Amino acid sequence: MTIALTMGDPAGVGPEVVVKALADTQLAGLARWVVVGDARILEMAEQSTGLELAFKDVHHVGTLGDLADFHFGRLDARCGEAAVEYVRIATEMCLRGEADAIVTAPLNKEAVTLSGRQFSCWPASGFRRSTSPRMCRCGRPARFRRRASCARSSWGMRRWFCWASSIRASRSAV
Repeated sequence: MTIALTMGDPAGVGPEVVVKALADTQLAGLARWVVVGDARILEMAEQSTGLELAFKDVHHVGTLGDLADFHFGRLDARCGEAAVEYVRIATEMCLRGEADAIVTAPLNKEAVTLSGRQFSCWPASGFRRSTSPRMCRCGRPARFRRRASCARSSWGMRRWFCWASSIRASRSAV
């Protein structure tokens, strides 16, 4: 299974969450992960966490342009625009059959709004183009269950690990 993993807000926790999650060899081995985002930001997140990804399957999106004034933790309209663009590109990958599913790192609603876009939720941002049932699974049915506790939790590591354990549980049942 190929999963398009969007980086979320480049200035937020998303790049760090992506690096930490995919540095886990058990999680990384569950699928073919394609990180959709800015490769330069991903490298900065690797440096700040002290972790390095074993693979470099990154669909680079250069929406941010020059990074001379970029800083993690700073609210920036460019980052909001980039986060939405990552979701759009991941959606297009699913619709073309290049990915089977999408997982997104956290978006910053305020940054998205500063970019001039109206923010309601990430699926509405990315899946506005599709009215098919693929909105949730993006193609052939995935073989994992989402636990109710994960669906209600906030974004962050808890959601990632609940999601990963759900995949592990369903794979062992197959």
